[in-house]
Amino acid sequence: MDLDDEPGRLFSVTDALAAEGVNIHALSVVEKDGISTTRMLVSDVKKARAAVMSLDVPARMDEVLVVEISDAPGSLAVILEPVFDEYVNIRYLEAFSEINGRAVAIIKFSDNAAAEEVLRAHGHIPLSVAELFPEPEEDE
Repeated sequence: MDLDDEPGRLFSVTDALAAEGVNIHALSVVEKDGISTTRMLVSDVKKARAAVMSLDVPARMDEVLVVEISDAPGSLAVILEPVFDEYVNIRYLEAFSEINGRAVAIIKFSDNAAAEEVLRAHGHIPLSVAELFPEPEEDE
């Protein structure tokens, strides 16, 4: 989503998500020319979109692939090389070291289906958000 670069805009979005019980697992904010492009990996995409739209903030949902990688030099290149070989472009990528004991890359490809096929063929199975961030079990 794009947010006007003004005080309180990110707070209002995160507050609305909290009110709906939506957990933000990953967040990226990049500002350019007075507009902040904000990307979130959330626990419930539909609830998050509705909450943000209720603030009159346009929100777009993108399908992304979450891929576990080794936390070692060259590991991201190992994941990306076969995708590059098939000429699938990367729209954006966020990588994190050691989330719940895993290093992961969150990637939006120009063709996610083709990228997923290539990744799976090379033994890299994309994870779901629920696999990466399991909901805590409620006490009985």
